[in-house]
Amino acid sequence: MKMLRRSVCLLLCAALFLTLLAGCGKQEEPAEDFVVSAAVCGPLETLDPTMNTDVGAESLLSTLFEGLMRMRDDGAGKAVAVAGIAKEYIEEKNYDDTVTYTFTLRSAARWSDGERVTAEDFVYAWQRLVDPATASPNASLLSMVAGYDEVRESGDVSLLGVKAKGESTFLVTLSRPCAYFITSVCTSPATAPLRRDLVEGNASWAATADIVTNGPYTVGTWVKAAQLQTKRNGEYYESKLVVPDSICFRFETDAQTNYDQLLAGELDYTAKLPYAAIEQLAEDETWQPAPLAETVCVLYNHLTDTFSDAQLRRAFDLAIDRAALAEQLGVTATAAKRREYARWARERDAYIIEDDYDAEFSALLKPVETVFSLAPERVIYMNTFTKTIAPAMRMGYMVLPGGLLARFEEQLGFYSCTVPVFEQYVLAEFIRSGELERYINRRRRALRARLKP
Repeated sequence: MKMLRRSVCLLLCAALFLTLLAGCGKQEEPAEDFVVSAAVCGPLETLDPTMNTDVGAESLLSTLFEGLMRMRDDGAGKAVAVAGIAKEYIEEKNYDDTVTYTFTLRSAARWSDGERVTAEDFVYAWQRLVDPATASPNASLLSMVAGYDEVRESGDVSLLGVKAKGESTFLVTLSRPCAYFITSVCTSPATAPLRRDLVEGNASWAATADIVTNGPYTVGTWVKAAQLQTKRNGEYYESKLVVPDSICFRFETDAQTNYDQLLAGELDYTAKLPYAAIEQLAEDETWQPAPLAETVCVLYNHLTDTFSDAQLRRAFDLAIDRAALAEQLGVTATAAKRREYARWARERDAYIIEDDYDAEFSALLKPVETVFSLAPERVIYMNTFTKTIAPAMRMGYMVLPGGLLARFEEQLGFYSCTVPVFEQYVLAEFIRSGELERYINRRRRALRARLKP
């Protein structure tokens, strides 16, 4: 649930309040120095965008670093990707099913020290992101880029499918089409450019207030355990449009404390509100409640004595009324949640089983990015043609992480497929000819028509 004060509207050229808005307090008319106070995350040890593992911190980093694209509200409450450092791009599908993106960078894009943002800055940043030596928890963001697997295995970053053509042209080759590449990958702070001359050989480059940034803001003051205050980056290509002049990020994560500070006028924005406060504010006519859909995942630690019992885990599973939840919610996890699940699996050396049976006909009318696409090495992906085509089509498939394939073949490889070969050939031809894709598109158009008011 999010609560919005009706009388207030804050325009931020940074993407800070796009997805995390939970409470907005009353502001006076902007003074000469218009400062907004926000609580989105806890203290940060580093401002390195490749090492961020906190969804709230991503909002802070988005004000300091800008990637190829950026997220904006389209005016109807929907987040869309618009031009960032890349003023335009061209997508080309190649004969071998790879996809090449050609990004043309803004000539006016500058770092906060006045140096130009170049294509080589993106090449370096993306190579550093996937380099095993960096140990970035966000490396799998680029798993669809050609050469990703080879880099992860060998450590040779030159194998990654990225290239600079002069100062203004950045080329990216994907090993496969990726529907969310522009909207999720190119807008993430983790894929923002970095300066080789500032980063290499400087372990503290992202741990001090004098860090060089390329976003709408740069760091003003930074009290590690308390707050970080930004200031408008005068070198930013749209600096004159940036509002407010400064954002003060307070590192307070307690929901009640944030709420008290909000009411006292000490905070303008908080990412957290206590549930009791939500109920109280719902009765206040000056606040407007708006439901915020969220996915909650129940995970069992089978290494503990309690949940080592498979029968007990099964009992908990049976106690969840999934049909009722689906009927009430009918939504999928947000992009942030999916990244959170992927990080959880990597950090705990665990596997996630993802049943993506109805992805083609989501409420968004287009497939959403999967957890598998974010962490293919930690996700067992399953899908079926029964829901997509017809109940009589009793066929499905499973995609295993490379590390589990040998184990699967050893323990279950002797099982024979029960689906008749003829039906398998029919389905294969249906896919090869493009009829499956055309069929899905017709279904989407029909669904779109039904959903129109």
